[in-house]
This record gives sequence, structure tokens and C-alpha cells, in this order.
Amino acid sequence: MRRLLPFVLVALLAGGCWDRLEVNDLALATGMAVDVGDALPYRLSIQVILPRQVGGPAGSGMGGGGGGGLAEGQTVALFSKEGRSLTEALASLQQELSRRIRLGHTGFIVLGEKLARRGIADVIGLFATNRDVRLRTPVLVTEGEGLAVLRAQPALESVPGVVVEELQDFGLLPRATVGTLADQLGREGVEPITARLAAVPALRPSATEGGGGGGGGGGGPSPIRQELRLTGAALFKGDRLVGFVGPQEARAILWVKNQIREANITAFPPEGGAVTARVIRAVTKLDVRMTPAGPEAVLKVRGIDDVAENSARLDLTDTVVVRRVESLLERTLAARIRRGVEAAQRLNADVLGFGFALYKSDPEGWRERWSKEWDQLFPQVRFRPQVDLEVRRIGLVPEPVNEPEVPFRHYPAGEPGQVPEGASDLPPGGGPPRD
Repeated sequence: MRRLLPFVLVALLAGGCWDRLEVNDLALATGMAVDVGDALPYRLSIQVILPRQVGGPAGSGMGGGGGGGLAEGQTVALFSKEGRSLTEALASLQQELSRRIRLGHTGFIVLGEKLARRGIADVIGLFATNRDVRLRTPVLVTEGEGLAVLRAQPALESVPGVVVEELQDFGLLPRATVGTLADQLGREGVEPITARLAAVPALRPSATEGGGGGGGGGGGPSPIRQELRLTGAALFKGDRLVGFVGPQEARAILWVKNQIREANITAFPPEGGAVTARVIRAVTKLDVRMTPAGPEAVLKVRGIDDVAENSARLDLTDTVVVRRVESLLERTLAARIRRGVEAAQRLNADVLGFGFALYKSDPEGWRERWSKEWDQLFPQVRFRPQVDLEVRRIGLVPEPVNEPEVPFRHYPAGEPGQVPEGASDLPPGGGPPRD
């Protein structure tokens, strides 16, 4: 028996690499798009990374996906197939590729508008149960076809999937993943919401961009490349898309859901100019109750701000002026949140979680009555934001530089909805474009 033991150990170790898969044998998908097919119910498109191109010189690695032949400097290849199911479409793709498809590195999944309006439950269910797809994979919706988004050619990243992941990481717009959508689709009182992804044209610099254009001068206008941008949010009712909202309304929804990570609030004093405060910490609490007059939602917002800009030339060393600035910022934010809530109510999509909050306050009433009538009740919910902002720091130069001080004139309290056009809570120099 002892004589056989060494042979047994050798046999166990000798088969250690029998199922190995080399990187050169894999087709690593970095992005996926699901659309309605021309002839069949589904069209699945995948963006496959080209390792040799990504590892090449920095100047040649800015290409994007596409079908057919590969362009110089292209870092991803695009493949698309239709099927009666997504599994069938994926199998058809595998039959055409000489490498084994791997979905574990997928940076994002984009759903076409037509498919999203038809329903996403089957698609999300498949991805949630596929062992090769991460539950943390971001899911986004685009107007038009998702395949068009995969053809975008970002300038700053060699792999388009990296762009989407980094845009989502900023936390400026709603973030949905395979896991969160699977959870929300099976929960009462809250509807799914995702970011809206778009491929927008960006003019490529012509003379200054060196890059692999080869010799030969002369040639026509510079080509237009497509950049990826987050341009708002997609709102669902059940598993069906019901409409889109712009960046401002989408960020207002984040305030209601207590998911805001960073924000700027710009207010405009009557004397002219603007005061911009950067929110460094904020907490919101939503309370929804049924009253004799109908459902009522109260959102309490508490935040701490730093003054980032004071083009109104106010003397912020005066505590009275600071308190009036705080009041103006509070009314500005309250109006912005109210506009986001009204946008969701117009689409009758409870992405705000009002129904779930009502369930938590009155479980029996929700189960016995309110859940059956919520489609009619949600658009009628009376919403009251209660905002309390505190300005902690006023900046290193609190007083105007070489300018006479402008007193802060008292103005009557009006409707919170009266906010000048152009006020934004997006951080400076970034964020998605407004609609």
C-alpha cells in the first residue's frame, strides 16, 4: 500500500491543468446590447476586446467597435446575432467565433428602447441566473437601438466598457445593476429606474491629433466619433419602460431615494450673480402616510454645504447674510426635488418608492387596500419637501476682491418652484448634458 501512495499523489497533481483556458482562447466581452431583432424576437450584440490592440502604443488604442474588417487602432470588435431567445442568440454567436465567449468581464449591458418598452423581465431573469454574468454589471437603457451605442468610439479610454463604469461610479445619475433590477422587479411599492445612455457626436481634433493616420496629406473633413454620455434616466412601470427624464429630474429622484453622493446647488439672489454651495454631506428621510385627504409624502432633507462660488459678491462673514443664503439654497433645492417628483407622477412610475414607504408605515392597509389602488393613488400623492441646509465653510476669501460690498436685500418668500432657468446641482466641469 505504501508503494502505491507516491503514484496516487503524482496522479492527483498531474491532472491539475486539464481544464485550463488561455487568454488567447477566450473572447472577453466588455459590453452587451439587447434589442428587438428584425426577424426574430431578440438580437444580442457583444463587444469583444482585442488584447493585442489594447496593449499597443497609446496613440493607436483609441478605436471602437464595429462590424466587418478591423480598422487601424481598433481595440474592440463587434458581433451581433438574432435568436428566438437570448440563449439561442448567444449560441449563434459562439458558433461564429473561434474563441470561447466569456461574459464575466462585461462592463455594461444596454437595452434598446423598443425592447425595454416590450418588457425586460425575461432578459434580466436570464442574466441574473447566468453564472457567467456578474450581478453587479450595470444595466442602462438607450433611446433607439443598443447596437448603436456599442459602435461608439470614446476618446479617453481604449475600451468603451470602462467609460460606462466610470461614468456610473461618479454617482451623478441613478445606477442599476442586474442584481438590483432583479430585486426591484419582484418587489411591490417601488419601480425600476436606470440611467439613460446615449452615443453623442464629438468632433475629432484634426490637426493636433497625431495618431495612426498614415502618410499622405490631403484628405477631407475630420471624421465624427461617437462619445458615450449619460443623459438622464429611464423610468419603468413593472418591467416596461414608460418614459425618460432629463438629468435634473433624475438627480432629484436620487435625493428622494437618499442616494445622492455629491451635488452643487446654485441659487440666484435678487441683486444678481449667483451663490453655489457644494453639498459635502446629506441625509434624507421619506415618510408616506394615508390621511383623510389622501396619501401624503414628506421628505426631510438635512445637508451640510461649503460655499464654492460667490459671484453675487455677498459678505458671507455676516451671519444674517449666511442664514438668508441658506434659506435661498433650501428653496432652490426643494423646488428641484419637487420637479423630479412631478415628472415621475406624470409617468405614473413610482421609482421614488412612495408605495414601499407607505407599506412600511401601514403594512396591513397596504396589503388589504392601498396596493390594489396604487396606480390611481400615486399620481395624487401630495409631496412636501422639508429642506434644512447648513453652510459650514464660506471659503478662504469670504468678502469680494476689489469690489464694493453689495447688501443682501430681503425678499418675500414665494413659491419654492420659482427657480431661475439654468440652476444646476451638477458638480462643476462634469456631469451629463441637460436635455
